Amino acid sequence: MIDEFVADMVTLLPATVNRLSIREAWKESHPPGTSDDLDEYLVDTVAQMYHYTYYHAFDGFREGYAIKHDGKPLYVLPFVEQRWEKGAAISKAEHEDGTKKMEIYRDWLLETMLIGQADGIEPLVVLPVANAAPNYRDEHTESPLWKSALDQIFLPPILQNVGAPDIMIPIGDVLVPYISKVTKRTEYLPVVIDIMGTPKRDLQLLQAVEKVLDSSGRRSTAAVSQRDQEFFHSAEVVRSEVSTAIGKSE
Repeated sequence: MIDEFVADMVTLLPATVNRLSIREAWKESHPPGTSDDLDEYLVDTVAQMYHYTYYHAFDGFREGYAIKHDGKPLYVLPFVEQRWEKGAAISKAEHEDGTKKMEIYRDWLLETMLIGQADGIEPLVVLPVANAAPNYRDEHTESPLWKSALDQIFLPPILQNVGAPDIMIPIGDVLVPYISKVTKRTEYLPVVIDIMGTPKRDLQLLQAVEKVLDSSGRRSTAAVSQRDQEFFHSAEVVRSEVSTAIGKSE
């Protein structure tokens, strides 16, 4: 389905497609003084940056709570405690090293994907958001203990620091349905993509996305799916018939 949307972009904008492996591109053009293995280069940067900042952002709160409650430590959810433990183990020097590495990676991404293009070309980067699968709120989901900054979910926030806009849009449903344990009926999960544009080209990004959505017959506003419309219509008919029956009985 993502390939179909990209094909519409090619036809309607128009555009050309360049498939990019960030790992392979880094191996070929990594900055001087860095490892050619990107996974190795970024291995600890999430902990060094995010977990360190996440932990120390609550320093004052933890200290104030301890003073107010005679030294008693506060209770936090397990996933928060895990991140705090990771952040507490990171030194300031390690945090600074991770920040420097991320800045080098960010600048390389910017040059490789967005601004290092020929004049007159408006690059757009299309990313899958996640593998669509049922995720019930009443089921416990283990928080991952480790994440790589190479994960596609980190690309938009990394590049937002230099003004690169991005927009997430639903483009359809997963072709394989599933039976929901909540509704007890067949459901279809949405397919969502993230599109990034060149820094400070927010309007041009929105215009390009709007053009593809409108010209390809896709919706540009949120709405209940056709399947749900049919379900709600049936429910409304039943409700109307019940109300009529009650009225007659009275």
